[in-house]
Amino acid sequence: LKTSKLNRNQKENLRKLIKDEMVSYVATNDVSYLEYASGKIKRVCASWGYKDAVVAWEKNEKEFLNKEKTICAVKFNIETGDRYKFAGINFVGVTEDEKKEIIRSINFEPHKNSAPVYYSDNYIDFLKNQVLQYFLQKGFLEASVSIDKIENEIISSKEAFASFTIDRKKLFLVETFEIDGNKIFSKDDILQVI
Repeated sequence: LKTSKLNRNQKENLRKLIKDEMVSYVATNDVSYLEYASGKIKRVCASWGYKDAVVAWEKNEKEFLNKEKTICAVKFNIETGDRYKFAGINFVGVTEDEKKEIIRSINFEPHKNSAPVYYSDNYIDFLKNQVLQYFLQKGFLEASVSIDKIENEIISSKEAFASFTIDRKKLFLVETFEIDGNKIFSKDDILQVI
């Protein structure tokens, strides 16, 4: 494992991942396991904010992983690239007041040096689902949220912004309801609780 920008814990996590994949490689001598491991390493690096990580492997024909000397040792080279800070989110299809309310509701905090937030596809998907839940709770049961684009607007500081497009569709309201077996509370009492 050769990389320079990762911390000790990150390197240890990657070593464990590689070790797991190497078991299959050693058992079969099938390089597709090495390609699969490269993809997993790239996805893990992306989850840490290194969205442009490049992973390559090469066989070391001077070292072997078995007694018969038929399976060459492998070295993984990881070029992490820059780490992107998650600087903000934008919305299409909502007012400025709604944007503020959504951000407050989903507890989004942009990157700060005292509290780092790094870009990752997983975090983008998490935020997308949180925004969708916000609209579902407001009664927009057919609402959809899509990731419009990921922008790297400020290249020199490697800040990433995500834009979400919101389509609310119809608002659903409860007009009447019935609760079978209720003899204690009136409909008005229940409506006040809801």
